[in-house]
Amino acid sequence: MVGVKIPTNFIKEKTMDPFYKLVPNAPQKTLFDIMRNRCHGPATLAIHGTTKTNITTVAFNFEIGGRMLSKAAVTAGTAVAGGTIAAGRAALLAMLINASGTFSFQLGDSVAAADVALTELPEFANTLCCVGAVKIVNGTASVFTLGTTALDATDVTTTYYNFGNVLPGEVI
Repeated sequence: MVGVKIPTNFIKEKTMDPFYKLVPNAPQKTLFDIMRNRCHGPATLAIHGTTKTNITTVAFNFEIGGRMLSKAAVTAGTAVAGGTIAAGRAALLAMLINASGTFSFQLGDSVAAADVALTELPEFANTLCCVGAVKIVNGTASVFTLGTTALDATDVTTTYYNFGNVLPGEVI
């Protein structure tokens, strides 16, 4: 525009930097970062057809820090790992993805199987996007070991969830 002087700091002021300055402390900044991580379109988590300890996904788009990324389908599934669930307990297993497209898992705190409605999404880093979760109810008399025990084992109930944008600690 002719005759209009644009301040030299105008562009910097229009970035997210000033917003960060309004966020008063580190936990709130972390929360803000996590809120900028989301899945666009369901990852469609499912148990693998033959490798019953793996979780498959379809192709989907997601954001990390507001940057749009994509992940190809993982038809062979991703091997589940990350801990154990005691007999008669239930827990939520979050499936996370980083900006490189690498999946990881985070197991939430377990609750009594009778309190399955109280399972919470576990804490995860603000550099990850939670694309979904598996609620695992271990109705067996033995320990459920992620990566070893089949997700469809007898007396084990699994429920798969796909997320767009969730926060740690949400009850699922």
